Amino acid sequence: DMLRGGYDQWLKWLARHEPAALSDSPTERATMDRLRRWLEHLDSVRPKTRLHYVTSVVQVLSTAAPHLDWDPHRKLVSRLNSASGTGDPNRKAGRIFDSGVLCRLGLDYAVSHPKAAPTELERAARFRTGTMIAVLAVMPMRRITFRNLQLGPSVTAEGRRILISASGEMMKRGNT
Repeated sequence: DMLRGGYDQWLKWLARHEPAALSDSPTERATMDRLRRWLEHLDSVRPKTRLHYVTSVVQVLSTAAPHLDWDPHRKLVSRLNSASGTGDPNRKAGRIFDSGVLCRLGLDYAVSHPKAAPTELERAARFRTGTMIAVLAVMPMRRITFRNLQLGPSVTAEGRRILISASGEMMKRGNT
């Protein structure tokens, strides 16, 4: 998912600014000059985001065509990484909630908001959304892991306890 986002940005830029390049193969269109022009266009984007976008493109293409020389592209990624620094630690100030607060908000949403829903389907969706927020607040996990949880194989109830277990395939490094 992360790679797709950066590569999508690349394709959108090509479609708007250099549409003729879309007739070239993906590896042929990723010239250093073209990547530099794209970076000039991304001048108003945060350095870490620019790094992510270009890294995504280079990673996708070098995986698709490992026999080609991607050293200049990797050097560009390295320069962007150095230039991006550690990012702005205050960027998310005021947007990150304490997990206890977030859990309470999720539970409140799951209990009170469904009552005002106009249909049974909307009530179920609101209950689901609040429950998801509460679970993720107390047990942070990657989206793909959360998305692959299933009642039975990975989510079971024993009395008043709910057990959540993720298989190795659901984890980032394949570990349980």
